[in-house]
Amino acid sequence: MGSDSLITPPETEDRPTAPEALEKKSTVSTSKLMTLRDLVTTSVFSVIYFALSGIGALMSVVLPSIGVSIIVPVTALVAAPAFMVASAKVPKFGAITIIGIVMGAAFFVAGHMPVSWVVPIVFGLLADFIASIGHYRSKAWTLASFVVFAYATTGPVIPMYFTMEAYKESLLAKGKSLEYVTQVTAPISWTAFAIMLVVTFVCAILGGLLGQRLVTRHFVKAGLA
Repeated sequence: MGSDSLITPPETEDRPTAPEALEKKSTVSTSKLMTLRDLVTTSVFSVIYFALSGIGALMSVVLPSIGVSIIVPVTALVAAPAFMVASAKVPKFGAITIIGIVMGAAFFVAGHMPVSWVVPIVFGLLADFIASIGHYRSKAWTLASFVVFAYATTGPVIPMYFTMEAYKESLLAKGKSLEYVTQVTAPISWTAFAIMLVVTFVCAILGGLLGQRLVTRHFVKAGLA
């Protein structure tokens, strides 16, 4: 048989087999899903965020004339770095929502009214969606995300304005004295509510910018985010 009869098959590029292609596709599609490590990291920063909100709660005790509404703007200012670090370390959908869920669970354990549990979860989902528009890497979208999330701590405050009588009854049912209930609800007015919303917006922007600077200076440059 002559050499002309030997037909050399044309070279073809290596193509992955079906299982290999499926595995590769699976890896890509699940890369945006949260891992166990992501859940642990997010949970840690959720606890830190909620702990920092305690500073606002402490100030509401020190400054009773202002009332518990001060918790919302103060938390927006001091807890922003925890939010920014968490979103930088876990840039995936669900991380911000988990922070909201943890806060809602904490409000539940603290004995707040049901609406207080739902509010942080709703704001967490909204903030998560907004951050996802910028793929969790856009400073502008992440800042907008935090401005929305900053209102998550309005959960325990909202019943005081919209269901005042029910809120008073819930405090009395917990064993609080009438004097305490009167003192807590005295500063509440729709003017105070409007001021709280505006001040929270400003504090969220300032706190968010500070948090982003912290992430850039201490985490991104160190390769930790």
